[in-house]
Amino acid sequence: MKTKLTSLLLLFACYGLFAQTSKAPSKDELIKALNECATYTSTILLDEEGKSRCDYNTIERKWYPYEEPWHTGQLIFGLLEAYKVTKNKETLCSAWLWKE
Repeated sequence: MKTKLTSLLLLFACYGLFAQTSKAPSKDELIKALNECATYTSTILLDEEGKSRCDYNTIERKWYPYEEPWHTGQLIFGLLEAYKVTKNKETLCSAWLWKE
């Protein structure tokens, strides 16, 4: 039940990305948005060592550590949930920090 609820909340969050448009997003648009979020998470928010980049200073243009274990866990959980919806193998690989 928790997994289904989490997946629904994730889809609902992506739906908010399209709230500015006059028509409801299609399933394909939602899948595309989830894939884009997963790509950003795995290429920007997770560093080369698999740790979360947590606190970005816009003036210095630099990432600072902040509660890395908690943020890393949340990002990996999000990637796993995105995979359950999109079935995108790259998302799953990013969650496990290995690439094919």
